[in-house]
Amino acid sequence: MSRKRFKEEQIADFLRQAKEGMPDKALCEQYGFSITTLRRWKELHDGAIRNKLKKWNRSQRWSI
Repeated sequence: MSRKRFKEEQIADFLRQAKEGMPDKALCEQYGFSITTLRRWKELHDGAIRNKLKKWNRSQRWSI
């Protein structure tokens, strides 16, 4: 298994910067990763948030 180049905290910071309006190309050039990698991180991050919301909604239904 290959070693990860960036820690989860760094990836979260990159995604925060992208969400705050930093252009994807500038972000990628500054930190040395590809636009494809950034898109993959965004997709994975969005999927994780959706899953957490689904679990939370299910738990709220059962608690009523």
